[in-house]
Formats: sequence, C-alpha cells, structure tokens
Amino acid sequence: MTILRGRAAQPLHPGYTIKAVLSGKIPLIIGEFVKEACITDIHSVYKLLTKQENLIRTKDKKLRGMNYDSFLTVFRFARYLGLVEKVREEPMIHPGKLLSIRKPDGPHVVESKRIIYRLTPKGVEEKDAWSNLYEAWKTKSSKD
Repeated sequence: MTILRGRAAQPLHPGYTIKAVLSGKIPLIIGEFVKEACITDIHSVYKLLTKQENLIRTKDKKLRGMNYDSFLTVFRFARYLGLVEKVREEPMIHPGKLLSIRKPDGPHVVESKRIIYRLTPKGVEEKDAWSNLYEAWKTKSSKD
C-alpha cells in the first residue's frame, strides 16, 4: 500500500472534489447540484471547502488550498486519464467581453469561452486514481 504524503495525505483532495462536484454530490457555490461544470466553478467549490475545513483547525494545522493554476494542472491529469471529458464551450459569465490571446497559427485575439466538463463512465467507476491524479497518470504512462 502506498503511503500518502503532502497534499495527497490531506483530508481534502482536489481529485475527490472534482469527482464529487461532477457527480452531483457537492453543490456549486450558487447552491446548484450539477453533472457538468467548468474548471473555475469546481475550483471555487474546492476553495470554499478548504476555508470551511480551516475554520475548525488551529492556526498551525490549517490546510493550504491549491491556487487556480495548480488546480488546472491536476484537472489536466484527470483529462489525460480519461476520467473527465469536454462537453461544450459557452460564453463567459461576465459583463462585457473577456479576450484571450491564442498562438496556434500566430498570435491572435479571441473572445474567451468557458469549457464545460463532465465525468466519463470510467471517471464514475474509478476510485483509486482520484486520490492522486498525478501518480495515477505517471503510473499509466510508464506502462504504455
């Protein structure tokens, strides 16, 4: 059995949060239970859960939640493992237009979109990989 260390040993796993939100077991910040969501919404739930957990902890035992970039990296491993899949793109929920710079065919400006994801059947059935998505991906890629 693997001994968990670091973030994987914490009671609040980003992977479990992703799975719980996309399974409809944990509501979004707005209180809605969903089966599809964008990464930003899932990260907001994760941050809220971290804050709630820290309310009952002493100052020296507080959890350090992941920032958005780190959470995005963990989510990417869930995509690589085939645990989540892209459903569609939607306009951003923001007054006005948010713009992004894309570089595939030379730099150009495009309107930003929200990418909506859902669990795949494999993601619903999987149990172990969600505790440490990076290790699961590393193990899978070394077998390939």
